[in-house]
Amino acid sequence: GCYFGEYPLSFAASVGNVNICRMLFEEAKKRTAKTDSANNQASRFPQSYGPDNEHIKPPNPEGSDAGLWWFVNARDTWGNTALHMAVLHGHKEVVDWIISTKVGEDSLQILNKQGFTPLTLAARWGKVDIFKHIIHVKMSSVVWKYNKVSMVCTDLVQVDTFKIQPKDDSLHLHKSKKWKSALEVIVKYERHEFLEDEIFLRLIKEKWNSFGWLMYMIRTFIPYLLLLANFGAVVVLRGGELGQDFFAMQNGTYTSHCDSASACYIADMKQRRTTFILQHFTLFWAMVLLWKGYIQLSVRGLDLNENGSVSAGEVQIFVLKNLPSAVDWTSAIVLILSFMMRCLSWGQTEANLLAAASVLLFCNLLLVCIPFQSVGGIIITVYRVLFGDFLRFIFVFGAMIFAFACSLFLLSQRIQVDSEQDTQPPQSLQESALWLMFLALGDNLSGVKDLYPVAETPGLYLTVYLVWVVLSNVLMLNLLIAMMTKTFDDDSEDVRRVWTFPFAQLVLRYEQLLPPSWRVDCRLGVVNRPPMSWWSTGNGLESRAEGRRYLYTVGKVRCGETSCRKRHVCNSG
Repeated sequence: GCYFGEYPLSFAASVGNVNICRMLFEEAKKRTAKTDSANNQASRFPQSYGPDNEHIKPPNPEGSDAGLWWFVNARDTWGNTALHMAVLHGHKEVVDWIISTKVGEDSLQILNKQGFTPLTLAARWGKVDIFKHIIHVKMSSVVWKYNKVSMVCTDLVQVDTFKIQPKDDSLHLHKSKKWKSALEVIVKYERHEFLEDEIFLRLIKEKWNSFGWLMYMIRTFIPYLLLLANFGAVVVLRGGELGQDFFAMQNGTYTSHCDSASACYIADMKQRRTTFILQHFTLFWAMVLLWKGYIQLSVRGLDLNENGSVSAGEVQIFVLKNLPSAVDWTSAIVLILSFMMRCLSWGQTEANLLAAASVLLFCNLLLVCIPFQSVGGIIITVYRVLFGDFLRFIFVFGAMIFAFACSLFLLSQRIQVDSEQDTQPPQSLQESALWLMFLALGDNLSGVKDLYPVAETPGLYLTVYLVWVVLSNVLMLNLLIAMMTKTFDDDSEDVRRVWTFPFAQLVLRYEQLLPPSWRVDCRLGVVNRPPMSWWSTGNGLESRAEGRRYLYTVGKVRCGETSCRKRHVCNSG
């Protein structure tokens, strides 16, 4: 865009001119050298305020570099420093120059008005190269290196979600209400550019393994199985009662307003009371479904890529994200209505509603299983096939059915057959369409064999049928299979994106629900300590539980993991 900051250094950083940045810096150094007072130095440069309007001060306000600190870390109206601008415009050389200066390194911890540091700003706009570069240069260190293998230690202070509350001002960004970690930003804005980022994927997976799966089982999966068990019992018991009541009404022995002891009830009263109690429980589960649908609702716009246009794929993803909420709400409403029909003694309507609820609730079990990666990808692929290829196929198939149904209907108007004959010509356009649909789905041709010999134009009648059989059974259905196969093969990366971010949002939501003590216990990474102390697994870990944590990686070897169930420190030796 046309946003380049409001100060000369910010403008130079925005256009990526390192030489001009150096010239401006040297000029600022000369001017500050002429002023002895730090207060006078500060007055010559713009003052910085955080996202919560707190006054930001340099770490050493009385030092000789205070004026340069104000110059490099000057914040514009939106709170962005020169480093923010360099990150926003993707100029890695300017980023290197700013963080290489003594005063510019502090820019990494300065928040803009939206609560973004330069690192989280890179995450917000999907600047993967800048993000990894800052992590590599300033937030990681090589512990050891042997040939092409090395152990890297990464500081998680701006990456992970845990907020540290230090006694000093060394981590003031964690005290801001607007600050969000890089992990939270990536998940919130669904930056698909980070789908291959090792740190992002590892943190989400380890959080799930640490506490997410257990919370999901307790809060969602097991309760939903109990709901299905409750509803299944209602279907079996109430279905039998509705059948008995129907036949009793046919025999004239049923009266809907009789008392509970009346002989008009054929089914055992104990069973009826049990069914009625179970249906009361379904009302409770309906309330649970309404709440579950509300907390799962995704209110993000359709333009997921934020490119100013909405594609069919983005609409499909948006619908998939909100499909569990829609199914939950619909199921809850149907359950409530079925109970009302029971109270009004409208048996047929109640049966219809219970039938609809059966389809919704048991199909919704597939959506409940999506967080489990082994089946989640398959379920999403089936959804994309149904709402993508299948809908396109139905459009083409419907157009062809209408065309051939019209032809068949017209050709059948002058056929004279015996009224007692089993096969009768279609009497309406709708009947013609249904006949062709059944034929396409595997119905035999016996009816055609009886009709075409008595048609006025037997050849044309038979030709229309045969062409339809070839198109529907040979071409159209095979085309549908080919389309589904192509979708399954080509959309694996897109399916991964569709699955990953809702899954990550679920994990981070569960993390917010953890009690503070459990959150400390479930933190990822290890406490940084001298290598010799790594042989000890229990000394000082509790006392430093709220300090910095670090992630150690050795190539593809994952090291330095902690969990709620077992704490350990990874030995680099």
